Amino acid sequence: MVDFELDGRQVCLSPRRPGADWYRVLVDGVPVPMEVTRTSTHTGNLGTTTREIQAARPAEWIQIEGEPCEPSIWRSRTASIHFSLPTAYVYNTAVWHSQSVRLTFAEDFSHVTVIWDDSVDDAT
Repeated sequence: MVDFELDGRQVCLSPRRPGADWYRVLVDGVPVPMEVTRTSTHTGNLGTTTREIQAARPAEWIQIEGEPCEPSIWRSRTASIHFSLPTAYVYNTAVWHSQSVRLTFAEDFSHVTVIWDDSVDDAT
């Protein structure tokens, strides 16, 4: 669970159950509707990068792997949270995998826009 204060409101990224990797956003203890845009970025050999952006869609829960780190407050009503994942090694290649979410709240905190980024770098 990640708790932080944003513009005088108590915000929580709350797991479905302890140890679960499904989360929802609570503001002052109340779930708020989310609109989620997911991006996937893959960086490979020779500096090639592939990026996929899925259309925004409503969601009640999002599935994020890893342990959440402390949130970074960007500006009014916006915060980001990085999820640490272990580095894997395959043959002579290190594979870095990271996930993060950027939360941007409506002015009245009635809903939140979530940019969920999933990045993999396996360049040798």
